[in-house]
Amino acid sequence: MKRHEAALEVLDAVPNLATIARVLSAAADEAAGEGGGPERDPAVRLIAYRLARLCQVDDITYGYDPVTLADTYCTLMKECKARATESTDELVFPLPDLFTPTKRLPFDPRSR
Repeated sequence: MKRHEAALEVLDAVPNLATIARVLSAAADEAAGEGGGPERDPAVRLIAYRLARLCQVDDITYGYDPVTLADTYCTLMKECKARATESTDELVFPLPDLFTPTKRLPFDPRSR
């Protein structure tokens, strides 16, 4: 992938969130493979900028929604937490809790 050409194409292409995200991931991998930090690479940053504009994340810079005057970051966090809670309630089989230590029964070699 030639990330600099891809970055310029992303600016002119029809906005497609999934495609831009994949291009961003590939460009970051390419930049990292060259030994540089992707977060400082101009192509990666340009693609990230396009993605942020598409998602209207630039509103977060000002800290509030200009229409409702609600804090944008907190509103997004609250919505994600609410949706995450909803989705965990719908699971048929609960996911294992990887952070709570579980008791293990002692191994008894005679029980084989």
